[in-house]
Amino acid sequence: MTNIALIVINRYQINTVFWSRLFGSFFNGIMIRNELKDKELYKQLAPLLLNIGMKIIEISEYEKDGRCTIRLVIQSQNDNTTIKDCTSVHKIAFPRLELLRNSRDVYLEVSTPGIQRPIKDVGEFNAFIGKDVRILSGEDWVDGLLLLADEQKITIKKAEDEEQDILYNTIKRAKLVYNWEDKK
Repeated sequence: MTNIALIVINRYQINTVFWSRLFGSFFNGIMIRNELKDKELYKQLAPLLLNIGMKIIEISEYEKDGRCTIRLVIQSQNDNTTIKDCTSVHKIAFPRLELLRNSRDVYLEVSTPGIQRPIKDVGEFNAFIGKDVRILSGEDWVDGLLLLADEQKITIKKAEDEEQDILYNTIKRAKLVYNWEDKK
């Protein structure tokens, strides 16, 4: 019995070392990435979409059975994002993607962020200025209106009209908050 427990403990320790090397920031408690703007597809598509007032929130790509699937999550710069916006983005982005991935069958999915979206990348904070957010920083959750997002931190206005700066490297989790009661 003791040997089995030791094996489990040792296996857990080995797995923890492996996963912490693979997902280092996750095990250090930091969950927010800063990689969207470094992606090649983002660099190709973002200027096109900015011309029609749209921002890329998230972009992912995977290949299965010879088909290249690209998922875009978009946000309007001015208003709520609509199905018409998704259609417009598809019409603009798809020809560019076909050129970029000329040797593969390309499939494009375009969607909106959703009303209670987890915030995954530093770049998303800029897209959600003026929206209610919930941030886990350190051991405490902080709720408020996102006022500012710069290169090192965000500023939120809490319910007590108090502003608070939160450094990106202290954010463990973040998400948009939709208050159903406020919308009635």
